Amino acid sequence: MHDEHPPQSLSAQASPPDGSGVSNRPKISELISSRYDSPPGEPARKTVIICSAPRTGSYELCRFLLAAGIGVGHEYLHVEFSRQLAERWGLHHPLTDSGLGPYIDALRRRRARGGVFVTKLQYPDFQRRLRNRHGQALFEGAVIVHLFRPDVSAQVASWRRAWTTNVWDYADKAGPQALPPPTNGDLQREAERIRALVGQDAGFRQVFAMLGIHPLFLTTDDLFESPRRAIARIAAALDVPVDKAGLKTAMAASAPYSHPEQEALAGFDFSRAFKPLVFGRADPQTTSSDEEQ
Repeated sequence: MHDEHPPQSLSAQASPPDGSGVSNRPKISELISSRYDSPPGEPARKTVIICSAPRTGSYELCRFLLAAGIGVGHEYLHVEFSRQLAERWGLHHPLTDSGLGPYIDALRRRRARGGVFVTKLQYPDFQRRLRNRHGQALFEGAVIVHLFRPDVSAQVASWRRAWTTNVWDYADKAGPQALPPPTNGDLQREAERIRALVGQDAGFRQVFAMLGIHPLFLTTDDLFESPRRAIARIAAALDVPVDKAGLKTAMAASAPYSHPEQEALAGFDFSRAFKPLVFGRADPQTTSSDEEQ
């Protein structure tokens, strides 16, 4: 499967210079910039892990938490974002077994708010990076949030449009295609991509079952319809206060991602194309005749 993470063009977008005004809705590239670093101090003792697949609103959840005074959430186990932080902080090989411990310690010291460290996590990164002592330590005592999108068809369409247009964040401009529009000739490959995407939630649920984790379940719909309630649930689980004024400001700036150039995929009809793959090519009349015999 093609890597499910955003292409490097997103990660490498220039960050605004330090000292400029902090946005009420910071872009992904702004959130990873040095303006959200803190001077090294005591490590955050509380942790939030947002387990989610792509296109669920996880960065918006990070923005709401940040505005509420809870952590500086980001995709810290992503290879490109970890590289940016490691270079800035003088760390080496942050995602290797020898480098992951110092990297997580630096994150707890330099990317926390309100005594809380927040990271969002996709299942492939859990598989690649955290099935070790570092992952066990990170999950120990953490508040686990499973953010998922019930309308999986909309999630897949959003994910496919993002790959096609290279637009991953609300402020991105359409760029060179990272993935060509699908054609009828590569349906098996498309099906594998979809299987891997929707399998991320199943992968996390298996981990929860095996470890006896009872996560806070949060849907994308709940997040956008009632962010105040969503943040209150997480804050209550952490036993930390909420900056209500800050959250209110962030809520006013929030909106679902919408890009006119993403509305169509070169006329490709997913449901029509996949019907033969899902149901086979049996003729309904033939099937009916077989049942009568």
